[in-house]
Amino acid sequence: MRARLIATLDELTGTDAVAMCPSDTVYVYSHRPADVKGTLRELVYSTDIGVDVEFVDVDALGRLIDVWAKESGVDLADAVG
Repeated sequence: MRARLIATLDELTGTDAVAMCPSDTVYVYSHRPADVKGTLRELVYSTDIGVDVEFVDVDALGRLIDVWAKESGVDLADAVG
């Protein structure tokens, strides 16, 4: 999924749609869930991968949102105009 997103952003960066694509971030979290009896289970790891992109073309932003909002596991946050 990350490779598809990077390819999409690379394509947009080659146009006038994107002003800046400064960085991406990776956060890794772990926690130890408990079962119904309260017994701790094995560690579980989660990863959040974030990308900050500044669009100058609102239509291009809309198309990106239309495609990626349908993806399972993708959370589009802070999309502001």
